[in-house]
Amino acid sequence: MTTITITLQGKRHTLKLTTGEIAALELLRGHDYALRRSDLYTPRRPGGWSEPLIDFRDTARLRMLGIRISSPPSKREKRDRDLLGLAPIKIPARETRLFKSHPRCRAGVFADPRHVTRLLLAVAQI
Repeated sequence: MTTITITLQGKRHTLKLTTGEIAALELLRGHDYALRRSDLYTPRRPGGWSEPLIDFRDTARLRMLGIRISSPPSKREKRDRDLLGLAPIKIPARETRLFKSHPRCRAGVFADPRHVTRLLLAVAQI
């Protein structure tokens, strides 16, 4: 565990980062802050299971790391919005690129570039 103190939005936070979280942040930075969820798992060992680099269920922790998980809008959702006369959902360009380049992907992991860069700079200073 690596302990860092960082100032975010005028408040000082002390975070304890695991090696897996640091590796996940570096992977995200190297891939334009967008990856498939399946890309953030350790390689599978013979006869064993692969494990996630970060805990995807801890949403508060993901928020502190500047990470969010998103899925593409379904065809039914698009059709229903058209029938009801609602405006289409605005999807960020980074998400659109990921889901177009990987059409079978059902969950993407996206990071805030400023937040991730600040965290990795704080880790590098230690």
